[in-house]
Amino acid sequence: MKADRSLIGIILLALAVSTIITLFIIGEGGGPYSIVKSEYSSAGSGRWLSGLTLLAKEPIGSVRMSHYALIIRNDQIMDLDRNGTPEEICRRVRSLESYLDMVEAAGFEPDVKKFKVKIPRWEGETMVREEFDLYLYDFSRYVWQAVPDDIMYSLERPKYRFGHLYDYYNVFAGIFDDEGNLTHFLQGVADFYLNKVIIIDELTIQLNENKTTYYGVTQEEKQDELSVLIAPDRGIVTFEDLERNDRMSVVFSMDTSKFPLGLGGISQVPIRSVLHIVEINVDEVELEYIIRLIDPPPPQPPE
Repeated sequence: MKADRSLIGIILLALAVSTIITLFIIGEGGGPYSIVKSEYSSAGSGRWLSGLTLLAKEPIGSVRMSHYALIIRNDQIMDLDRNGTPEEICRRVRSLESYLDMVEAAGFEPDVKKFKVKIPRWEGETMVREEFDLYLYDFSRYVWQAVPDDIMYSLERPKYRFGHLYDYYNVFAGIFDDEGNLTHFLQGVADFYLNKVIIIDELTIQLNENKTTYYGVTQEEKQDELSVLIAPDRGIVTFEDLERNDRMSVVFSMDTSKFPLGLGGISQVPIRSVLHIVEINVDEVELEYIIRLIDPPPPQPPE
């Protein structure tokens, strides 16, 4: 891959920031696949499991699963001017604005997607799920194109405060209510998960009986094991030339004790504040978004 060195410099400067609910959004119930299993739950002893298995209901040219992991960062919008359209409001967030300026200055269009999500919250003693519009800004493609392979596929990457280049946040999301009010702002990565090389113990991609397993840095001691560093770029897994009843799955386990540091660099990001998204795309058509978010704990009664 040939890197644009001027863009590398710009990016390196720009890089200087229970109950489980799984929601199926924009689903095509009569579509060409069915969801056999979806899991996002504790596996005990500080481990967390994420997995998705699909079954082809008919011959399909390609199925693509794209993964995102974002952290709630409402601290970035505390003093934000919230007048205007959702796009205008999002652009005023400084961390997002810097990427928009960079991409547009290079003559590219930002990759923006909009879809519905449901966010759980408590009303008294009742859990309700309120629908919102999510605007997802993904700049990961430009970062991966600009940064040389010898940096992107190495553990010896530059460090920026709380993480490495492979995990620096280049995906952003604004969540808006039905009146157009910005309620949450998030930033994260287009990848299987945050800090994937450190957090993920084992990642398995499987089509029927054929499977490939990748291991995180704490697990890759044997020479014949594949590193999660060389797992599909940006968390995008593509299955091609599928026949009826072909089964596809992406499953990985994580060590929650290795989550990145949060605001201030003192404590770890709690998994409760992470929004995990899987986009399912069939033959280049987006069909469904699966949103994973842990339900908030019930309110405590007054003492």
